[in-house]
Amino acid sequence: MRNSIFSVLSLIALTMAASRVAPASDAPLKDPKVEPAQVADGVRSVPAYPVVWPDLPAGPDKDVYLANCVTCHSQRYVLTQPPFSRKVWTAEVDKMKKSYGASFDDKVMPQIVNYLVSIRGDRAQ
Repeated sequence: MRNSIFSVLSLIALTMAASRVAPASDAPLKDPKVEPAQVADGVRSVPAYPVVWPDLPAGPDKDVYLANCVTCHSQRYVLTQPPFSRKVWTAEVDKMKKSYGASFDDKVMPQIVNYLVSIRGDRAQ
């Protein structure tokens, strides 16, 4: 229970730290791509917050990783992982499939592992 609460609080803290909240202002926005809030009956509504994904490093089968893993994870998630051996990455990807229900085909698992090892593999092993 304590770990679950800690995980939720950590996620909230990371989300708050990652988002940049600008002070409220009635001044027109300078960026034409950002739409101002619409006001109707005193209620402000805004369009979806733009999400900017980090560029992931190039590597073999990056496209397979993107097609199968960012459905559940942000691209940033893999960049926060420590360097793992191929054996550990294989176990992690297998866990995503068996324990968490990831819906990728078994035949792409080696390609996903290849990409993860290429960008976050333990070079000492």
